[in-house]
Amino acid sequence: MTGRCETVFSRGSVVVDRGTYHGSAGHGRFLERDLCQYLN
Repeated sequence: MTGRCETVFSRGSVVVDRGTYHGSAGHGRFLERDLCQYLN
């Protein structure tokens, strides 16, 4: 399966729409994670 998300919402606001970032600085935080077991 291939593809990507077209629209991403966070707390009811659009953050990414068609590859364009619409978020604001300081909104949220980065959580570093490992790849899931299916992608290793």
